[in-house]
Amino acid sequence: MEIKKLSVIIPCYNEILTIEAILEKIGQVQLKNGIMKEAVIVDDFSGDGTRELLEDIRRRDIPGISEIKVFLQPENRGKGAAIIRAIPECSGDYIVIQDADLEYNPEDWNTLLRPVFENNADVVYGSRFKGNYMRTLYFWHSIGNRFLTLLSNMFSNLFITDMETCYKLFRTDILQNINLESKRFGFEPEITAKISKIHDLVMYEVPISYQGRTYSEGKKINWKDGVAALYFIVKYSLFPGQVLKNSQEDILYNLESSGHYGKILQYIKPRIGAKVLELGCGKGALTSHLVKMRKNIFCVDNNEKLLRLLRERFSHIKNLNIKAGDVRDIKTDFPGEQFDTVIAFNLMEHIGDDKTFAETVHSALKPGGEFIGIVPAYQCLFNTLDEAVGHKRRYNALSLKNTLKTFSGIEIRYYNSLGTAGWLFSGILKRKYISNISIMIFNMLKLPVNILDTMLMNSFGLNLLFIAKK
Repeated sequence: MEIKKLSVIIPCYNEILTIEAILEKIGQVQLKNGIMKEAVIVDDFSGDGTRELLEDIRRRDIPGISEIKVFLQPENRGKGAAIIRAIPECSGDYIVIQDADLEYNPEDWNTLLRPVFENNADVVYGSRFKGNYMRTLYFWHSIGNRFLTLLSNMFSNLFITDMETCYKLFRTDILQNINLESKRFGFEPEITAKISKIHDLVMYEVPISYQGRTYSEGKKINWKDGVAALYFIVKYSLFPGQVLKNSQEDILYNLESSGHYGKILQYIKPRIGAKVLELGCGKGALTSHLVKMRKNIFCVDNNEKLLRLLRERFSHIKNLNIKAGDVRDIKTDFPGEQFDTVIAFNLMEHIGDDKTFAETVHSALKPGGEFIGIVPAYQCLFNTLDEAVGHKRRYNALSLKNTLKTFSGIEIRYYNSLGTAGWLFSGILKRKYISNISIMIFNMLKLPVNILDTMLMNSFGLNLLFIAKK
């Protein structure tokens, strides 16, 4: 992984005695491969002269720091609010959180970066309890940290040793897309809970040093913050709300993580030919199943970020060709190619001119080839979730057949009958995200949903599966 710049977020409150010293340390640290550093400082309405000092620092040239950005909060809002304010201002490839005191040593950043260089890590936590040296201080403070980490691990299913650590390193595009809310010390449990929901992240933990302060030296966190952390662990683990800022990505990610393709794949597997084109492959929820069938798979999507992740995930697969392109222009993406099967799950409803798209797919198929797709059912269910995810429309059997009229034979099946109630309920609440609880309930009800779909003879449901033959 190539990194050109590291953004250092420094939340600051009444740190007039240490802010200059920590900036000097940041400037002095030599990062691997000549990585540049920018400092993004947010003062949380300090009253000890820190704000005035930062105004002076803003105009200085500190050796080793390419740029210093200073932002002043109009009132005291908390550490989490300061970090949230700084995140969109970061221009580096990765972001690291650095407290304005001297408890954490920037020399440890090379240790944090090592999993990035060696294993393409997306997130790295620095652990104070993982074998490096640390100043001996408060017993109960240490026990509290370990207890909160244990509780966080139980809910998040992550195995880390120090959830409350300041040193957290993130790939910038990931952190900038996480929907954060906590204004004070709830940032640590919230960010940990929310990254645990993004299952395809590569996360590491490394040992760091720690020179903790006493309360007389300015330590601010206390037992009340520990009690609050308990609340935030439970809240953001069970009720995280919208995890990603991009509503479309958030909803699609939750739908993919529900694993609802299982029964559908069993049904369509015998119909999938030797040469397959998957349109709108996204994170690879369907691709991961297709490559196991040992077919010749071609994938196309216009999202470069998702394609990069897909290439990293399937770099060892020989029978997979991943390409960036416009799913509506197959002839340009694959000139002269014809396929046995074209698959487009949850795609056609996003395309403005769906009839022309269907005709393009028709021309890309060999004679007798089949177009397999999934679309949302019933226009009457169209609501805020559809708008958030970018749907242009929903379908019924008649409108879908009209869209696919260039094909000679069309099979249509409704499925996920109980899902209609959940989608309708979300529309009534005007939600723009699918809750974690909804996905848990859906996964628990898979068997009764399948039974009900069978009883209804697949004539009613939230979605439509179609197979159209050329």
